[in-house]
This record gives sequence, C-alpha cells and structure tokens, in this order.
Amino acid sequence: MNPYIDLCGSRLMENEIDTAWIRMSARVVFEENLTVKKMIMEKSSIVRQLYKNDANHSLFKVFYLSEISGSLNNLGHVRGLEENKAFSKPVVFNL
Repeated sequence: MNPYIDLCGSRLMENEIDTAWIRMSARVVFEENLTVKKMIMEKSSIVRQLYKNDANHSLFKVFYLSEISGSLNNLGHVRGLEENKAFSKPVVFNL
C-alpha cells in the first residue's frame, strides 16, 4: 500500500488567468491512539453520530499528514502558455 497522497485545489476566478491553486504531496500516517479518537469524538457531534459514539468503531479512522511539500501556483506560469511577468513565481513549501 502506498502511503503517499497528492492533493490539488483551486477556486476558479472570473478571469481564468487569475486563478490560483495549491498543490500538495504528503505521507498519510494513520493514528490508532484511542485517546486521540475519543478527543475527536468529544469535539464533533457529526463524528459521534456517524460512528454511534464508539471510538472503536471499525470505520472510524484518524490520520495526519507528514513529509508535506507543495506549491502555490497561478496560470501565469503554466507550461505551454507564454509566461506572464505580472504574476509572482510559484511559492514552494515544505512542512
């Protein structure tokens, strides 16, 4: 099983060239700590309802992300389009 994920999200702007997006890669780490699961259940009525207030419910999985890296981008720097100097360069990050 591959523990890595890639996520990408954006909000389409009226002028498409202004559209920005975030791209992120990370390693998913599942957390089996019952104390953590109980804390989440205490704070979320939806989680309590979905999993019948049972922190040991077989479908209730908790995870966090590690080895996070990514970038904030805009269409001014898409390969194949003429680069638009008015846009900032992609911002790369590692967490």
